[in-house]
Amino acid sequence: MDPEHIHPITKEKGAPRVYFLVRTNTYPMGVFELLKELRAQKREKLAEGVFSDTRDPSVVDHSYDAFRYLIAARPSVARTPKTNKYDPSTFMGYSNWSKREKERRQRAAKSRGGRQNDY
Repeated sequence: MDPEHIHPITKEKGAPRVYFLVRTNTYPMGVFELLKELRAQKREKLAEGVFSDTRDPSVVDHSYDAFRYLIAARPSVARTPKTNKYDPSTFMGYSNWSKREKERRQRAAKSRGGRQNDY
Protein backbone atom coordinates (compact mmCIF):
# COMPACT_ATOMS: atom_id res chain seq x y z
CA MET A 1 0.00 0.00 0.00
CA ASP A 2 1.25 3.41 -0.93
CA PRO A 3 -0.09 6.04 1.50
CA GLU A 4 0.11 8.75 -1.19
CA HIS A 5 -1.33 6.76 -4.12
CA ILE A 6 -4.94 7.63 -4.99
CA HIS A 7 -7.32 4.75 -5.62
CA PRO A 8 -8.69 4.98 -9.20
CA ILE A 9 -12.28 4.20 -8.15
CA THR A 10 -12.75 5.53 -4.61
CA LYS A 11 -10.37 8.51 -5.15
CA GLU A 12 -9.00 8.00 -1.62
CA LYS A 13 -5.33 8.00 -0.63
CA GLY A 14 -3.72 4.80 0.56
CA ALA A 15 -4.08 2.42 -2.37
CA PRO A 16 -1.93 -0.33 -3.89
CA ARG A 17 0.02 0.37 -7.07
CA VAL A 18 -0.87 -2.97 -8.71
CA TYR A 19 -4.36 -4.31 -9.37
CA PHE A 20 -5.46 -7.67 -10.73
CA LEU A 21 -8.55 -8.38 -12.82
CA VAL A 22 -9.87 -11.80 -11.96
CA ARG A 23 -11.02 -13.89 -14.92
CA THR A 24 -14.80 -13.67 -15.36
CA ASN A 25 -17.20 -13.80 -18.30
CA THR A 26 -16.80 -10.03 -18.58
CA TYR A 27 -12.98 -10.24 -18.41
CA PRO A 28 -12.00 -13.59 -19.99
CA MET A 29 -8.34 -12.49 -20.11
CA GLY A 30 -8.12 -12.02 -16.33
CA VAL A 31 -5.02 -13.10 -14.46
CA PHE A 32 -6.23 -16.53 -13.32
CA GLU A 33 -2.92 -18.26 -14.06
CA LEU A 34 -0.86 -15.57 -12.37
CA LEU A 35 -2.96 -15.66 -9.21
CA LYS A 36 -2.80 -19.46 -9.16
CA GLU A 37 1.00 -19.37 -9.49
CA LEU A 38 1.43 -16.59 -6.93
CA ARG A 39 -0.51 -18.63 -4.38
CA ALA A 40 1.47 -21.79 -5.20
CA GLN A 41 4.96 -20.27 -4.83
CA LYS A 42 7.06 -21.69 -2.02
CA ARG A 43 10.71 -21.82 -1.09
CA GLU A 44 12.87 -24.87 -1.46
CA LYS A 45 12.98 -26.85 1.77
CA LEU A 46 16.48 -27.66 3.06
CA ALA A 47 15.58 -29.32 6.36
CA GLU A 48 12.69 -29.38 8.79
CA GLY A 49 11.75 -25.74 9.34
CA VAL A 50 14.68 -24.46 7.21
CA PHE A 51 14.06 -23.00 3.76
CA SER A 52 16.44 -21.57 1.17
CA ASP A 53 16.02 -18.29 -0.69
CA THR A 54 15.44 -20.10 -3.99
CA ARG A 55 11.97 -21.06 -5.12
CA ASP A 56 10.86 -24.66 -5.33
CA PRO A 57 11.62 -25.79 -8.92
CA SER A 58 8.66 -28.19 -8.96
CA VAL A 59 6.18 -25.25 -8.92
CA VAL A 60 5.20 -23.82 -12.32
CA ASP A 61 6.26 -20.17 -12.47
CA HIS A 62 5.92 -18.83 -16.02
CA SER A 63 3.32 -16.16 -15.20
CA TYR A 64 5.02 -15.46 -11.89
CA ASP A 65 8.34 -14.76 -13.62
CA ALA A 66 6.72 -12.46 -16.19
CA PHE A 67 5.02 -10.52 -13.38
CA ARG A 68 8.28 -10.33 -11.44
CA TYR A 69 10.08 -8.89 -14.48
CA LEU A 70 7.26 -6.38 -15.01
CA ILE A 71 7.51 -5.13 -11.43
CA ALA A 72 11.32 -4.97 -11.59
CA ALA A 73 11.17 -2.94 -14.82
CA ARG A 74 8.71 -0.37 -13.49
CA PRO A 75 10.24 3.02 -12.79
CA SER A 76 10.18 4.23 -9.22
CA VAL A 77 7.47 6.57 -8.09
CA ALA A 78 8.09 10.14 -9.18
CA ARG A 79 8.89 12.49 -6.37
CA THR A 80 7.10 15.78 -6.01
CA PRO A 81 9.50 18.62 -6.79
CA LYS A 82 10.35 20.92 -3.93
CA THR A 83 8.37 24.10 -3.92
CA ASN A 84 9.08 27.38 -2.21
CA LYS A 85 7.93 27.34 1.37
CA TYR A 86 6.79 30.93 1.11
CA ASP A 87 4.74 32.69 -1.51
CA PRO A 88 7.09 35.02 -3.49
CA SER A 89 4.66 37.89 -3.01
CA THR A 90 5.26 37.83 0.77
CA PHE A 91 8.22 39.32 2.58
CA MET A 92 9.67 35.91 3.51
CA GLY A 93 9.18 34.64 -0.02
CA TYR A 94 10.98 37.61 -1.51
CA SER A 95 13.73 37.34 1.12
CA ASN A 96 14.31 33.66 0.29
CA TRP A 97 14.28 34.38 -3.43
CA SER A 98 16.77 37.24 -3.08
CA LYS A 99 19.15 35.02 -1.04
CA ARG A 100 19.01 32.28 -3.66
CA GLU A 101 19.49 34.81 -6.46
CA LYS A 102 22.51 36.34 -4.70
CA GLU A 103 24.06 32.85 -4.25
CA ARG A 104 23.35 32.03 -7.91
CA ARG A 105 25.04 35.23 -9.07
CA GLN A 106 28.07 34.54 -6.84
CA ARG A 107 28.42 31.05 -8.28
CA ALA A 108 28.10 32.42 -11.82
CA ALA A 109 30.73 35.10 -11.12
CA LYS A 110 33.08 32.50 -9.65
CA SER A 111 32.70 30.29 -12.73
CA ARG A 112 33.53 33.34 -14.95
CA GLY A 113 36.71 33.95 -12.95
CA GLY A 114 35.36 36.85 -10.93
CA ARG A 115 34.37 38.99 -13.93
CA GLN A 116 31.19 41.02 -13.59
CA ASN A 117 28.24 40.85 -15.91
CA ASP A 118 28.36 42.91 -19.10
CA TYR A 119 24.91 44.34 -18.51
